[in-house]
Amino acid sequence: MNKHLRRRYFLQTLVTAGAALPLIASGQERRPGEAIDQPVEQRNLTYIKDYGSHTISLRKFRKTRVDPSNWSSTLQAAADSGEPTIRVHADAPVTFADQWSINEHGQKWVGDGEDNSSLLKRTTIVDEAAIVVRGERNGMRHIGIQCASFAGMSEANVGVHVIRPDGEPADQDFTFRDGYISGFYYLAKNRGRGFSFINSLLTSARYCIDLDWPADRDYVEGSRDIANRDTGFRRLLVDGCEFHAIQVAGVRNRGANAANAHLIVRNCYSNIGDGIFAGYLGDGSVIENCTVTHANTIPFQINGGTNYTMRNNSVSGTRATIRSVEPTNFMTMTGHHTGFVINGFHGTYCRKHGIDMHSGDFQGVIRNVDLCEIGSAGASDYSGVNVIGTGVNTEILADGVSLRNASAAQTVFRMNAAGSVLKHRGVVALGAATPTTGGAGTRTAV
Repeated sequence: MNKHLRRRYFLQTLVTAGAALPLIASGQERRPGEAIDQPVEQRNLTYIKDYGSHTISLRKFRKTRVDPSNWSSTLQAAADSGEPTIRVHADAPVTFADQWSINEHGQKWVGDGEDNSSLLKRTTIVDEAAIVVRGERNGMRHIGIQCASFAGMSEANVGVHVIRPDGEPADQDFTFRDGYISGFYYLAKNRGRGFSFINSLLTSARYCIDLDWPADRDYVEGSRDIANRDTGFRRLLVDGCEFHAIQVAGVRNRGANAANAHLIVRNCYSNIGDGIFAGYLGDGSVIENCTVTHANTIPFQINGGTNYTMRNNSVSGTRATIRSVEPTNFMTMTGHHTGFVINGFHGTYCRKHGIDMHSGDFQGVIRNVDLCEIGSAGASDYSGVNVIGTGVNTEILADGVSLRNASAAQTVFRMNAAGSVLKHRGVVALGAATPTTGGAGTRTAV
């Protein structure tokens, strides 16, 4: 046996009738008086120290004599163990019936295999969170979290709820990556700063990710200026995720302080479902390189924002006779929008206006936008970009906007309200003879 193998130890505990059996270490029984790891023996866990390849201790679920049908107490015990890394086995789903929580700080849960073969499966459908994360700097990787259905459930039904108690600073820094969540009203819900979802499949939900900011009375400022509400809530990232078979939106950012969030949603894909985003975009927020197919509602719903960018996003519908899939609009913007930039957008087939701005003020730039076949309910009633601002507080630069329609639409770009200002260049109609600009606002070629 080489030196590497001689240094490897596997310690396994079996628990029966509440009393620990002798601990086995490298084939030998524990000698009387030797110290034992009581938490390990009491929690049906295997403690692995592999001195040859790991520098940290790993705690891993394994089968006892017979897998229990409800792992809730074991999951809670592991979360409370203080171990830096919890490994979840991949040979069978880890089923649990009851809510459990991660209260320790800096704990990482890691699946044994890739492709989400380590599955935490909730067996009860109830109006509460399945997993609650209250500690800071926790994370999950290569893990699936699943429930059979969220039918009849409300917004209290959550897969992973990352939350700090009222009256505590909102710093969290939770990361979920290379995983899978399915079958909850909200797949993940975050109430605090520091939240990342990366390279994961999020499916079968009403909303996939909900960023739920606490009201002022519940929110506590951090000790540094950078953590204060007035400077915005940071480290909110959704990157490389696929939203599949959802009912509303992949990412939702609404609530008492939603407008203060600086968030990034990028490289995401929604298919056989609905949209990418619904909510507010604070200073520096970015939605980029996102693709939507097969959406029947509104893929991008922006309720207000300041100094944000939407870049290189696309929506693709179809009027195929076999299955028509057409969003109402490609994008809607309501509320107050200051300093926004939409740069690079492609939309194909929608029932009404392509980009619809109404019920607010709009100050920004729309550049490199190509729209195709809007207004299936009657193209002459709809425009590629339709703006109904409140008047002098609405001013937009349109730079390179095209609309290709088989039948004449209302206009390519329409500024409806008197007093609002449109400065435009490169606004082009293709196909049918559609007027390039229109409406009661001031329109100036630049």
